[in-house]
Amino acid sequence: MNIPARLNVLLLAVAAASSAALLWLASHAGAPWLQLAAALAFSFTANTLFSLMHESVHGLLLPGARANRWAGRFLKTFPRRRRNNQSPPRVRYAIGWT
Repeated sequence: MNIPARLNVLLLAVAAASSAALLWLASHAGAPWLQLAAALAFSFTANTLFSLMHESVHGLLLPGARANRWAGRFLKTFPRRRRNNQSPPRVRYAIGWT
């Protein structure tokens, strides 16, 4: 299978930078409408980051296993909503947190 590594790295960089900027904006904006707009936009970038993390868990984000583990660890730093505070066991195993 041909993995589009350059495109995936570009998506990762743009989505991570956008998410960080939107989180900062949502936490520093004075107007409620701006906080809401930033939160709404973040929902799209966060979903992209989750999708990329999902691909790294399956080893399809980047060509090497080691690169996928490090990308997964980086992507895990971004917040996402979960019912409990734990990742599923397969995610912990795939990104090296066993």
